[in-house]
Amino acid sequence: MARKWELILRKEIHWGAELRDDSVILPEFRVPWIHDELDWGVTIEQIGGDHGGAFTWDPPIKSVENIDLLRTPTITVDGDQTRRLLELAKDTFDELLDVRLATRWTPLFPMTRTWRSSDASNKPCST
Repeated sequence: MARKWELILRKEIHWGAELRDDSVILPEFRVPWIHDELDWGVTIEQIGGDHGGAFTWDPPIKSVENIDLLRTPTITVDGDQTRRLLELAKDTFDELLDVRLATRWTPLFPMTRTWRSSDASNKPCST
């Protein structure tokens, strides 16, 4: 966990020192909710990556017809593990950073759900 947190902080430092764009860097450390692996209804096969090397993946959605394979996942949060991680972060960064619980959930599915419920003439693209 310490190495992961170090990488997160190093990325923030690099962003501010080297990229110098208009991104806002806040004096906070975000701890994610701990949850089960999300089941979207498809399996993503990773190809390569042995021993930490480069990898690619085989996309399970190969055509518009495959979109029906997707489903909205159920998110099951492990509250005890999340609280322990939050307390560890607070103990680690006390007086240095504001530690808060915050996960960025990707709001993809409302768009996909609308697409799935559309008839063929309203689909955004067909190739």
